[in-house]
Amino acid sequence: MLFVVISAVALNTNSQTLIAYDQKKYDIDIPATNAVEALNALALQTGVVMLFPYQAAKDRLANTVVGRYTLKVALTKLLQGSGLVSNLTNDGVIEIHLDGAIYNDEGMGMNSKKNLLASTIAFFVGVWC
Repeated sequence: MLFVVISAVALNTNSQTLIAYDQKKYDIDIPATNAVEALNALALQTGVVMLFPYQAAKDRLANTVVGRYTLKVALTKLLQGSGLVSNLTNDGVIEIHLDGAIYNDEGMGMNSKKNLLASTIAFFVGVWC
């Protein structure tokens, strides 16, 4: 049942994410912290769902981002120098991954897919609780 809710939310936010990534500006206020906390704060401040591998992000530092930015610019500033980069998929999902490690359905192993699903579920549980 949780998967159905996540799927419905993802489909509903798909077109909004495409616009939000390059055009819509948000008031962002995120202090320098680890990438997991910074990405979760950005998701809460923008209302956009992001997928990222927790294990890769937990020990990486994200930069301070304060100001009015598009999501693309905010993510670039936030992740600069962390070894993580953002990517907008054709489906409108924002993926955060290690620089140089772009995943696709053929190249992503089962463990990576499980980690992404676990991160997504953890995000929704944290937002709804």
